[in-house]
Amino acid sequence: MAKLFYGAVFLLLSTLSFAQPTWHIVSEHFPPYISATNNGNSWLVDITQAALASQKIQSEIEITTWVRALQLARKRKRTAVLGAYYSEQRSKVFYYSSPLGVAKTGFFKRTDHKIAFDGTLNSIKAHSICVGSDYVVSDEFANNHELAVTISKDLQTCLKLLYKGRVELVAGTYQLQVSFGWKTYPNLTSLLSIKLNIYNPI
Repeated sequence: MAKLFYGAVFLLLSTLSFAQPTWHIVSEHFPPYISATNNGNSWLVDITQAALASQKIQSEIEITTWVRALQLARKRKRTAVLGAYYSEQRSKVFYYSSPLGVAKTGFFKRTDHKIAFDGTLNSIKAHSICVGSDYVVSDEFANNHELAVTISKDLQTCLKLLYKGRVELVAGTYQLQVSFGWKTYPNLTSLLSIKLNIYNPI
């Protein structure tokens, strides 16, 4: 049985947000929460913009890579990052909104590769794991230094490495199957899932 962890999606806010009449929000393509195919429009964007509008704050959404989104907010070139998970490290740099939704993260493996998973991260420490740069899986994952983790530029690159057999596991959002589809990588399957809250770090 898969071990489940839950978390929320937030709006991550930089200190720049408190002085701006228009919020320049940045994020990545993260369906079904944020869609690059519809100029960023989605239920998460709609809720965020409606909440800001109720406070007479105008807003606009920009879709880019996750690494660039966080870099722009850290450098105070954008007001907020939409669709982030909470982590202790991020909380030292950003302010967080209340939780906006829940998403699943977890591990993906090739269907032709047997991995003995007993419900603990220690059971997969002998396997190579790829994770996107600046992505959060869970604090438990981040704090386990015995795991053989490779950092790649994004989750799509990790999936390509997994598909080619260069790594054994990919840590990422369960919604990857929505983003990239199992049709693109038909020999992949999920191993376990972790639910995380989605926040908007400010």
